Order: sequence, then C-alpha cells, then structure tokens
Amino acid sequence: MASWRYIEFPETIRRTTVGRENQILSADIQATGRFPVVDQGQAFISGYSDAVERVIGDDLPLVIFGDHTRCLKHVDFPFILGADGTKVLKPEEDLFDAKFFYYALMSLDIPNRGYNRHFTLLKEKKVPRPEKDEQRKIAGVLGVVQRAIELGDVVYFYHFM
Repeated sequence: MASWRYIEFPETIRRTTVGRENQILSADIQATGRFPVVDQGQAFISGYSDAVERVIGDDLPLVIFGDHTRCLKHVDFPFILGADGTKVLKPEEDLFDAKFFYYALMSLDIPNRGYNRHFTLLKEKKVPRPEKDEQRKIAGVLGVVQRAIELGDVVYFYHFM
C-alpha cells in the first residue's frame, strides 16, 4: 500500500451528463415500477418509477454519494436518481476501476456533520490508486466480503478464502 499513488479527489472524476432532469421527487417514488430509484438514503434502492425519460442508462457504472448522509452506492444498472442531496460520480476510467473507486471512497474518513453538506469534505481528500490490475483484484475480494456480510453468509466467505 505504501507504493500506491494518491490522487486529489477532484482529479479522480469526470463530468457526467446527469442533471436535474434525471431526478425524481420523493413523492413520485412508487413501491413498484419498471426502474429502480437510487437516492442518498441507507437503502440501496428507495423505490421504483416508470418515468422512462428520467432513466440514467449511459456511462455506467456510476458512484452515488449522499451529500447529507455520506452514503456511497455503486450503480451498474439503469436507474432513476432520487431528489436533492445526491452527487453522481464517474471515475476517470484511465485511472480507476469503478468498483475499486467505490470501495476506495468508502475507506475515506469523512466526518459526520449532521444533516449538512459533506461533498466539500470529500473534495479535500486523496484517493489511493494502485495499478488497475491490482484494483480489479482488490475490488473482487471486497465484493465477495460485501456479499457475505449482506447475506450473513460467513461460511461462504471462509470457503472462498
């Protein structure tokens, strides 16, 4: 890890075409629908909608950062963006594997300032950047660990190791 480069956060991402036209109000989120809605809340998917004109389906995968909640989500499927407080991040593909980037951001210490904005704190951070092959390996292992935790399947995890 000591040999990894660290990159200033603003240099790790690139602009996306995602805008307000992709957002849906909380009141318009349904229990069922064609497309999942991803917002800044704790739940990975906050609900569903059939609003096809709001779907984000290009330039995937993306990382969603909850500006108020500090929640991070790796999204690799077409979705609709929840209302305010979400930052859509696209890692620089020349520098980062998207899944590794998500895990790298999860490892950063971003102090909780309550229901205030946290993106300014994220912009001050440096992100570790090992070589891409190593990023993919790390992301693969962390993905297995994350699935084992989510499923409560410790036996599966030990079997993998």
